[in-house]
Amino acid sequence: MIREAVYKLLTADATVAGLVGTRIYPEAIPARTQRPAIVVDTTSLRRIQGTRAATDWRTARLEVGIVGDSVVACNTVAEAVLAALGRYQGTVPGLSGIVIDDIVDTDSSSERMPRQGDGGVFALALELVAFWKET
Repeated sequence: MIREAVYKLLTADATVAGLVGTRIYPEAIPARTQRPAIVVDTTSLRRIQGTRAATDWRTARLEVGIVGDSVVACNTVAEAVLAALGRYQGTVPGLSGIVIDDIVDTDSSSERMPRQGDGGVFALALELVAFWKET
């Protein structure tokens, strides 16, 4: 559910949509996809344990991968993604049953460097943690 929420937040953001259109995918970017594009994957899910009892709150570690044709393209999309998701709180428009308390960038480095892969494609990974619950 949290991955769907992140997808909705990204597609609803005008800046992100202006940069990647609808090229936001779960788990993997299809071959021959126009760039730039985004992939969102959940790398772990945990229920938050309170000091006296279990809670309904959970954490999710998310990896948001960005591929582009240049360092500038990757960094531009990364900035838009962080602006759309960073410190987000509340419900998600168009998606019922989830409340987000916070989304945190776990690597607040201002010096992210996309890596160049085969065929001149650049890739950059953002690592985020979301605090959320189902309602």
